[in-house]
Amino acid sequence: TLCGDVKDGPLALANAVFTDQSVTLFPAYQNFLKVFNAEHAQYPNLAEAASNINAWISDNTRGLIRDMLSPASLTNSHLALVNAIAFKGTWQTKFDPRDTRKETFSVTKDEQTEVDMMYLRSQHLSSLETSTYKAVRLPYTLPESYPSTSLFAYLPNEGTSLSAVLEDIVKNGSAGDQFTSVKYDEFGFPKFEINSKFSLVDTLEKLDYPIGGAYTEMAEGQNQVQTIVHQAYVKVDEEGTEASGATAVIMTRSLNFDPKFLVFNRPFVFAIASDKPDAILFAGIY
Repeated sequence: TLCGDVKDGPLALANAVFTDQSVTLFPAYQNFLKVFNAEHAQYPNLAEAASNINAWISDNTRGLIRDMLSPASLTNSHLALVNAIAFKGTWQTKFDPRDTRKETFSVTKDEQTEVDMMYLRSQHLSSLETSTYKAVRLPYTLPESYPSTSLFAYLPNEGTSLSAVLEDIVKNGSAGDQFTSVKYDEFGFPKFEINSKFSLVDTLEKLDYPIGGAYTEMAEGQNQVQTIVHQAYVKVDEEGTEASGATAVIMTRSLNFDPKFLVFNRPFVFAIASDKPDAILFAGIY
C-alpha cells in the first residue's frame, strides 16, 4: 500500500461514501468498499449535509481544501463517492532561502511574469534528457515505512510545446531508473502555489472512461453519474512540498449534466510519484 491509516503522516489517503436515507447499499458493494477502508455516512438530504461532507474533505486534506461542494452541487443527488489524499514531504536536499531571488518566468513567448526562483549550487541531481525535454528528480525525505517519493519536473527544450513533452512521456515513459546523476553548477526551480478546481466528466469521456450507466450493483434503482468534481492544491518552497487533492463522484437517480545550467523559467510539467508501488500521487503543469 502507499501508506497506512495515519491521517497526520506525510502521505495519507481516505475514502468515503455519503448517501441520503433512501439508499441501502448492497452487501457485496459494502464489502467492496471495505477493501478501500471507505467510511459510510448517511444523512436525510445530501444538499443539506454539504457542510458535513466539506468538513470531512477538509479534515482529510489537512485543511487545504475547504468548501469544495456547494449545496447546489448536491441537489438531486442521493450518493456521493469522495476520495481525499494529502502529502507533505521535505526535500532530501533543501534549497537555501538566502539564494532565492526574483527572476523572470516566461509564461509564453510574449508573456512574462516574476517568480521567486530557488537555487541549488554545485549539486548532483538525478536527471534525464530527451529530444523534447530536460527533467530532474527531486527526492523527499520520508520515514522508512513510506515508499520512496520524489517530484519529477520536465522542462521543454526551447521551441518544444508542453503537449509534445506529455506525448513523449506517455509514449516512452519516464521511470526513475532512466535518470542518471548530473552535477549542475546552478539549478533553479520556482516556488509556486496552485489551487485548481474543475469537472472531470469531459476529460474522462474523451478518454473513453465508462462513466455512463446505472451502476445497479451499488444499490437499488438508478445510480447515474451527475458530475465529477476534482480539486487540488500544491505548494512548493525551499523546505519541500505540501499537496492535497479530493475527488467527488456525485450520483443522481436521473441524469442531467450541467455544462549545465538548468532553470525552470517557463511552463513545465511536474509529478509527485512513489515507487513500490509505482504510483503518481499528483501531476500538473505550472
